[in-house]
Amino acid sequence: MIARLATPRVFALLAVAPLLLALPNEVPDVDPAQYLDVAGWIHRTGDWLNLKDSLGPFINKPPLMMWVQAGFMTVLGETDIAARLASLFFGAVMLAAIVGIGRELKDAQRGWVAAAFAASSVAFHAMVAEPKVDVAVASMTAVALWAFLRGRSRPAWLWLGWGAAGLAWLAKGPVGLALVAAALMPEGLRQAWGQGAAPLYRRILAVRPWRGLLLVGLIVAPFYVALGRSQGLGAVDFMLFGQSIGRFTGQSGYANATTPLFYFHTALWAFAPFTPLLVHSLWRRARELLSARALPADESRVVLWWLVIPFVAISFADFKLPQYLYWLLPAAALLAAEELEQLAFAARRWHMAVQWCLGVLVTAAAMAGTWLWDFNGAVKIGWFGAPLLVFGVLAGVGWRLKDNARFVAASVAATAGLFCGWHGFFEPKLLEFQPGRELGAVIRRLDPQGTATVYLQGAAPAFSVGFYSGRRVLVTDAADIARRVRHGEVSVAVVKQGEYAALEQVGLKVEPVVSVSGFPISRLNAAFLNPSTRASTLEWLEVVRLRVKSGL
Repeated sequence: MIARLATPRVFALLAVAPLLLALPNEVPDVDPAQYLDVAGWIHRTGDWLNLKDSLGPFINKPPLMMWVQAGFMTVLGETDIAARLASLFFGAVMLAAIVGIGRELKDAQRGWVAAAFAASSVAFHAMVAEPKVDVAVASMTAVALWAFLRGRSRPAWLWLGWGAAGLAWLAKGPVGLALVAAALMPEGLRQAWGQGAAPLYRRILAVRPWRGLLLVGLIVAPFYVALGRSQGLGAVDFMLFGQSIGRFTGQSGYANATTPLFYFHTALWAFAPFTPLLVHSLWRRARELLSARALPADESRVVLWWLVIPFVAISFADFKLPQYLYWLLPAAALLAAEELEQLAFAARRWHMAVQWCLGVLVTAAAMAGTWLWDFNGAVKIGWFGAPLLVFGVLAGVGWRLKDNARFVAASVAATAGLFCGWHGFFEPKLLEFQPGRELGAVIRRLDPQGTATVYLQGAAPAFSVGFYSGRRVLVTDAADIARRVRHGEVSVAVVKQGEYAALEQVGLKVEPVVSVSGFPISRLNAAFLNPSTRASTLEWLEVVRLRVKSGL
């Protein structure tokens, strides 16, 4: 009975399940909250093309993620659940595409094994739980490649491939289309797609590039035309290149002090727990290439190019962030699933032992972190045992299975307990130090008729406050705040704790109402994580009620 139920499909669903614990959690600053803020404005105004956040026009990213979030808001209202369901939706689409690619390359079993690997990985949970645009581009890229592979025997599917490539563009800019091209072109230019040897022009025409690119243009053009009309051609150039390809070529002005090896060590944890299988796969392929000194055309190799070519490109980029590697998760998981089928008995046993050891270490780390964290005792004790319980149940089931099913069980068990603790315990506790939702609720209560959330210069704005207060955000000086108070536009402001002398000097009476502490949890450090030094890392903000002094 257990063997019949414990299939890779079931384990893939179990690996995703911890993300359900994250659905009610507040969306973290800065980028995820900004996208949520944009989605909120779309929902309120009904303007799907001219994007803006609480600070004004938004030209940082294309709209696909925000569109889907706004779509969920039409059903669920402007809630965190709507934002996180949008991200979970893209994650589910990605896993479905992985299954489809596995089926096209071999069979559904490979696809579900790869989906289980991907769903149990750190990269998957990181990009789905922190709802950013990266899960959308990874998802649409996977759908595009699944459709192109299926289009070898059913050419009508090529239209879905080009359409998904257009949506990948709308998720992250031209980078989305470039990821699809990087995977397809090395094999697509060596033989006609799905047809074998042919002249070069026939190889190119096999994927219907002109009609396909026209479809991509029809998908992306309305948004960019609207952007150009409202913000000018400079905004179009900035979004197309500065915030997309320019992030890698240096045109954006962003750069960080990393080396080309940054993504090598990032991959070790991002693709865990299946990293050892992935490394083994790449090592075996490299040895075979050196031995044969030949690389015959093989359309199934698109998965390898999908991983390797973008990996090399982002490794030499001027600006590197871990989430850029997350785009390659589907390719990495598919390579690992293929390698599992190739392993000899001795190698399989070694890899299995690594998976179980990793699970023990990760579970112990999750339990230790819960115990050491300075939270409520009763709650902490409950979550202390959760990782052990999850790991124990999955390990007990997995130990009774055979072959690939046991390996998949070990992979899911290795991280499932950790993610239950992270999404259900650690993340909510960390988000308590993000003041956005609390400040938004206070502002709505104190100033229900206000038209803006006003920050005194020096008090850092938060997009989450804009979303949760449901109004635009203004960062301005004391004189402007005084003018708005006199005109009845606002009656409260957000300031740094105790720093309202400037407001009093312009004739306002200041009444402190509530103080909240904040910390940028996207930049965790040892001082914050240590309960004894945490207080020194917090920034305190106050909501103050404002009135004009009598006689003025």
